[in-house]
Amino acid sequence: MATAVGETSSPNRYRFDRFEIDLRSGEIWKAGILMRLAPQPFRILALLALRGGEVVSRDEVREHIWGDGTVVEFDQRLNSCINQIRTILGDDADVPRLLETLPRRGYRWIGPPLVPVLAPVPPQPADGGTVQDTAPLPARKDPTASPPTRLTWARLTALGLAFAAAVAGAYFWGAHRPAIELTWQRLTFQRGSVGGGRFTTSGETVYAAA
Repeated sequence: MATAVGETSSPNRYRFDRFEIDLRSGEIWKAGILMRLAPQPFRILALLALRGGEVVSRDEVREHIWGDGTVVEFDQRLNSCINQIRTILGDDADVPRLLETLPRRGYRWIGPPLVPVLAPVPPQPADGGTVQDTAPLPARKDPTASPPTRLTWARLTALGLAFAAAVAGAYFWGAHRPAIELTWQRLTFQRGSVGGGRFTTSGETVYAAA
């Protein structure tokens, strides 16, 4: 069974082939997928891989994993751990690619050497000061840019209502304004012919007659 995990790195993490192991957490990943491996097989895998190319005897494995105490059915338990390691690595005991068994001697890691996966170093300024936040500033609004469409429609609607109110007011005032009364005043009592007449701005009447 496998579980997806995020990409991390630490001084205790190493990479080989398609695998990564973390000595601190006791975890192993295959192509970024966390694989389930019991603690004892993992410790044996780490021991053999860190001593790549060297023959590690079964007694060395026993002392490293179980100490100097007596281990019941040691051979069976060790063989089970080696089989679990091979299953996780997809390795074959008859045609080994990563882990080789040497009869009556022990085991030898023949896979690629472990490559440390180091944590990334945070960027440092050239002058030794504090790294400044380089996040982009918010864009300033262009004063010449057109206003949003919603605001434009609001203004057009207000202008239309104002125009309609003005037309209605003019019509109402024209329909209800008082009628102008005309007055007539006789200017002469003699007969004659009036050749022309004008009304001045001051209210006087100027005419010519014969």
